[in-house]
Amino acid sequence: MDRGDTMEHAFVFRNDGNRPLTIEERGTTCMCMLPELESGAIPPGQSREVVLRWIPKKYEMEFHQTATIATSDPRRRVVTLTVFGH
Repeated sequence: MDRGDTMEHAFVFRNDGNRPLTIEERGTTCMCMLPELESGAIPPGQSREVVLRWIPKKYEMEFHQTATIATSDPRRRVVTLTVFGH
């Protein structure tokens, strides 16, 4: 990526349970990565995209960024989304 370019990736959260699933952004490894979350719970059987967008502020040979998502799933309370490249 060139400095100043914008890249994004959509991660899909699917609710395979029988209750609404809530997801909430809990932080990122840098301010250049902005999670976009739709408000409201994900109904059973439905999906929702979480779009991560990042803009490099300086040129680096490799990058590795994460965003932490909290969920209401008792089996997986925290999900870490990762993007990396070179």
